[in-house]
Amino acid sequence: MSDWTTRLTGEENPLTFTSPETGTVFTPYWLGTSVSGEKKIGDFSYPGFDGSQTQDLGLRGRQFPKSVWFSGPNYDLEAANFVNILGTEKGPWAISDPVWGELSLQLVSFNAEIQIVENGNIAVVTMQWTESEPQQSNVSPVQSAENVTSQIDVINESSSEQFGKGILGGEKVTSSAQ
Repeated sequence: MSDWTTRLTGEENPLTFTSPETGTVFTPYWLGTSVSGEKKIGDFSYPGFDGSQTQDLGLRGRQFPKSVWFSGPNYDLEAANFVNILGTEKGPWAISDPVWGELSLQLVSFNAEIQIVENGNIAVVTMQWTESEPQQSNVSPVQSAENVTSQIDVINESSSEQFGKGILGGEKVTSSAQ
């Protein structure tokens, strides 16, 4: 395996952004990469009891702040094109990150700075991205309806058994119809 200078700064592993609608690919320079995560926690508090019970519900979409810059003879036009597409195209972007690999990320916010006097030939774009998992269902509508019908049958059968065993009210219930 190659060392980090080849993996992270080599030409063969650039940071690339592929837009969701037109498939436009951008390969700006990058300063580094980071990620943050937050757990989904169910917090249950009950009257008359101190404290609360918690339930780990998994991980929210991870957050990926990204800072990139464009440089070169047409840096301003390339950065402006990138920012325009960031603002107009909808949906998750395909991002190839040298550290995190292939990602599907939804843009949350961005800020672009083209400071000709202070930083001539450099346009910096900072962005906030969140992980976007595709919402797919492997169950067809017909299968879903069959599952609902099956669960209704299970509930009805269970209710009948409970009724017959006298679970309702703690007594055996008999019919008084005459």
